[in-house]
Amino acid sequence: DLDEVAEDFWAYMFSAEGQAIVEEAGYIPADTEAPAYEGADLELSGSIDVNGSTSVYPVVEAAAEAYEEIHPEVQIAVHSTGSSAGVTSAIDGTTDIGMASRDLTEEEAAQVSDVQAVALDGIAVIVHPDNPVETLSVDEVSSIFSGEVSTWSEIVE
Repeated sequence: DLDEVAEDFWAYMFSAEGQAIVEEAGYIPADTEAPAYEGADLELSGSIDVNGSTSVYPVVEAAAEAYEEIHPEVQIAVHSTGSSAGVTSAIDGTTDIGMASRDLTEEEAAQVSDVQAVALDGIAVIVHPDNPVETLSVDEVSSIFSGEVSTWSEIVE
C-alpha cells in the first residue's frame, strides 16, 4: 500500500501532465485521455523510492523531476536496477513503486496492489527492399524476435 505522497506521485504519472512527460521523453503515452492532475494544491512532504526497469527509468525520472517542482518538499529517488529487481522490491516492500518493462507473472501480479502501464513500446521492423516479404503480422514479428522463426522462407508463402 502506498502512503499519501507515493499515491499522489502515482496519480501524477497517470495524469494528463504525466502522460505529456511520457510523450516529451519520446515514449508512447499509455493513456491519451488521462485526466488532469488534481494534487497541485496539496501540501506534501516526504520521500518516495522507485526502483526497477532500465528502459522505464528515463520517463519516471523526468516525471519525478516535474513532480518535485510542484511539490518541493518531496524527494523522489529513482533507481535503475532492472525489471525483476523492481518487481521483487515492490513485493517485499523495500521500494514504494516498482518499474517493470515486462508483463508480471500471475504470481507476481497477485502480490502487488496495482499494475498499470505508464508508457507503451513501439518497434519498427526494417527489411531490405529486395526482401520478398511485403507485410508481417504481430505474431510473425514476435516469432522472428523470439527465435522461433529463423529464415524468411518460414514466413514467405
